[in-house]
Amino acid sequence: MDIKKLIIFDKNVQWKKEHTANAYAMVFRATKIWKFKQEDDLESYTYFKLLIQDYAKPFKWGLQKQKTILVLNHNSFFYFTAPPDTIYKCNYFFLDSKKPKKTSKKTTKDEWI
Repeated sequence: MDIKKLIIFDKNVQWKKEHTANAYAMVFRATKIWKFKQEDDLESYTYFKLLIQDYAKPFKWGLQKQKTILVLNHNSFFYFTAPPDTIYKCNYFFLDSKKPKKTSKKTTKDEWI
């Protein structure tokens, strides 16, 4: 199964909205985050757990990048599992490019005589 060809695979899942003060939302700088637990929907939970295990890539974060979490990136959303038995979905917002530094050019008028 090629995951890039799938358009939507979480349509029948009842996601619960989580507050952005969640630790995972802060790590990914997410503007919105949702979750569902194993007790809510067992079939969807096992499907997502297997999907994340097969296609997830490690995401390093923290001080000196020492912590790692397995994350599935699909259609501008991150899907990942967290203990105890919770699947999270968040839209991520990364600033890949930094602001350019302002450099002042020395002109001949600024020189002291």
